[in-house]
Amino acid sequence: MDSKINARIRQARLLKGYSQEYMAYRLSISQQSYSRMESGRQDLKIMQLETIAGVLEIPLTDLLSDYSRQSVPVDSEHVMPLLNELESVLKRLMLAGKAPS
Repeated sequence: MDSKINARIRQARLLKGYSQEYMAYRLSISQQSYSRMESGRQDLKIMQLETIAGVLEIPLTDLLSDYSRQSVPVDSEHVMPLLNELESVLKRLMLAGKAPS
């Protein structure tokens, strides 16, 4: 599968403020399984992509298209470090019990 799809899933998840644990819960799978799906270590079937898009409340085409709605390439050298930092902050907030609901 196109690794850009996995990156778009991650970007959309982070923009929603969802953790991998939350996504796994909504998909009725383990966090480890979700992590493998998002990282591209496990191939995704179209049904899984449809379910993920539903949880993220975005059209499936957003995951399959080359660019997000914000018209910023997902693999931009400026976007990925920010997404990494955002994920780190969200994890710390969740551990402190202050994560957004």
